[in-house]
Amino acid sequence: MYASDASRPLLWQLTLSHYSEKLRWALEHKRIDHRRRTATPGAHIAIALWLSRGAAVTFPVLELGADRIA
Repeated sequence: MYASDASRPLLWQLTLSHYSEKLRWALEHKRIDHRRRTATPGAHIAIALWLSRGAAVTFPVLELGADRIA
């Protein structure tokens, strides 16, 4: 579906988060090929702040090219 690995959507997740699980289910249901990165619990707040440019402190965060949805 995607030309290269870098062009596939990237899901930043916490493994034990039911919100991340729901997003994984939605991506699989829609058959959207994606990559996953798991953040370390505790450090995830700083990562979410960085990814969302200060708009969110929680996961999941979905990267679609240059856009990020938190």
